[in-house]
Amino acid sequence: PLHISTAINTVQAAIKHNPDTSVTNTSSMATMTNLAMVSITSLASAHTQFVNWAWETVSRLHLHMMDRGILESRGILEGNVDIFSQLLDYDLNKEVEIVAAGAVRKIPLACYTSLLLTQLGHSLPELLDRGLALLKVVQDAGRMDHVLEILMYITPLLMSDLSCIENAAFKNILTTLLSADQSYISMAKSMISGTFPGPVTREAGNMLEKMIVNYEKYGKDSPKEIIDLWVKILTSLPGWNVNNSALFLLDILCSHSFFNPPIHSATLQVTNDLQKKFLLESSGGIINWITGVNYSGHKLLFPTSTAQFPWLAYFFLQSEDIHCRETGLWAAMVKQLSEQKPLEDALVSASTQCETSPPLSSQLPIYRWLQQAMDTPPDHPMVPIFWQRFFQLFLSRPVATHEGEEPRGVGMSFFVGMLN
Repeated sequence: PLHISTAINTVQAAIKHNPDTSVTNTSSMATMTNLAMVSITSLASAHTQFVNWAWETVSRLHLHMMDRGILESRGILEGNVDIFSQLLDYDLNKEVEIVAAGAVRKIPLACYTSLLLTQLGHSLPELLDRGLALLKVVQDAGRMDHVLEILMYITPLLMSDLSCIENAAFKNILTTLLSADQSYISMAKSMISGTFPGPVTREAGNMLEKMIVNYEKYGKDSPKEIIDLWVKILTSLPGWNVNNSALFLLDILCSHSFFNPPIHSATLQVTNDLQKKFLLESSGGIINWITGVNYSGHKLLFPTSTAQFPWLAYFFLQSEDIHCRETGLWAAMVKQLSEQKPLEDALVSASTQCETSPPLSSQLPIYRWLQQAMDTPPDHPMVPIFWQRFFQLFLSRPVATHEGEEPRGVGMSFFVGMLN
């Protein structure tokens, strides 16, 4: 086909006329410098402009099967033999021989094109075995936009085997991608605005939005599996809960989850599991080992409110709320407060009664919802939900002990001494 021969000829010309492309500097300094320079074409030499033109030309030719029609996309995901037969064989096809040789030499454009044209970017086993190494070469060349493009094509392949999320090379690529803006901004302050999100994170967000909209291309009835996949990918990365780029992307995913009940439930289940896992891993110590109760409070995934990411905050605060209710701690607290006990005494008594490690009083869901409601920008659509959750807790009252009894609410007991 014409578009394939055009791509191959373009790569061959780039290799022939640009000897520098055969050398890949993998240092982070070189990566970020290249990333900064890619956008400054007016200052670039004709040599650099030609290389950039070659990259853009190959990118616009719709070479990858996932960048074509629904038939091709679904065929790749279903393992359709007819669709796979249209790929060029990385090892045997003479037509792609020069491109493959360039990829072996770690020429970034050749690596990128090999992923688009051959089984290395379409078959999950080949991708994990050899394809991700080529993608890393593209990333080390500073071509973050093309890394995101390839990720958009290859990530749906992981839906067939979620264990691949833990692949070390895959996680390394994503971790580098999510830290790119920090390095980019610190090294090129005079070239770009330092506002958040940075250019790479913003483009990653655009990639997620596009994948969510195009769920039918993947043979799905809803974007549930795509959202679930990316939530699990991002929360599997080291330090994800303190990485603003990761949180920005998770906030996008959660915004799509919130209004769709099945996806909402699936996302909440993921956050519940993460919450329990984090609490389990962070609990311990000699006091806990002896008594079974930890009085140092909970180590939370998000110790403070996350005003920048309200959609994400909702799901994790909801998980904390659910945990507090499921352990019986909240109902016991309400009962203790209705008996006029001070807050701290009520918390200790309730945790002893429920045989659970209590949070610090400041970690109780009523304060967490309140803080998030006050810190979130007032025009954000989640603000009414945060206030609703707060008042659901504030208006809590103990269960009546006999017919006709109307126990008083205990909300003000949480604010004794705070208000005049």
